[in-house]
Amino acid sequence: MTHLYFQVISSTIYRTCNLLFKLRSISTGFCLHKTPRVLPVTHQILGEHNAQYFTPYPQLTREELEEPPPRVSDEVRDLLQLRRKKLIGENKWQPPKISAHVFRKKRKELIRAGHYFPIFPSRDRMLDPMPKVQQHILEKEERLKKIEQNMKMMPLWIAEYKSKMREKKLKKLEDEEEQKRNKRYIEKLGLHPKDPRAKDALEGLMKDKPEKAKKKFTTKKKSKVEVEK
Repeated sequence: MTHLYFQVISSTIYRTCNLLFKLRSISTGFCLHKTPRVLPVTHQILGEHNAQYFTPYPQLTREELEEPPPRVSDEVRDLLQLRRKKLIGENKWQPPKISAHVFRKKRKELIRAGHYFPIFPSRDRMLDPMPKVQQHILEKEERLKKIEQNMKMMPLWIAEYKSKMREKKLKKLEDEEEQKRNKRYIEKLGLHPKDPRAKDALEGLMKDKPEKAKKKFTTKKKSKVEVEK
């Protein structure tokens, strides 16, 4: 009874996981932003030499692989049949009659008794799924790209900074010269720099300066009579 109970639970878990995997694949298909993927490690290591001979039985030579495998006993065949799942109908699978733990236990007992078991194939690492690129690697690549762009723009930024500081320095020198001229002008009037009349005198001086500059560059207009002559 307990064995049947565990079979029902395992089949339910398998169906639930299969359904969740299908839903996840459908949802990722409609996702606008997909995480980039890279080739599996085996493809990265092999590179251009991935067309060489690979086998799921690396412990056997090519000559041994060409020979037919030895036959198994009836006990081993029955045990392997119990561990296989069966297809019922078109899309319904019947789970194995024994669990993996029981299969391994009986397999060890039969091997100690002298029975031959077929060799389990190794995992084909060339069929590994393409792993997703981790977020910190994407951020690191983005940061390196930004650093490269900034290094290209660095000469332009340095030139702009130097010109800005040069203009700032010239403006500071002009302000200092103007302060010195104002101070000499106030001393010439015989006023103290903190005297309110000194401030009024400086404001009048600043108003007179644009008028003088305007008069300096104005030209005398010719009359129409002179133009006709």
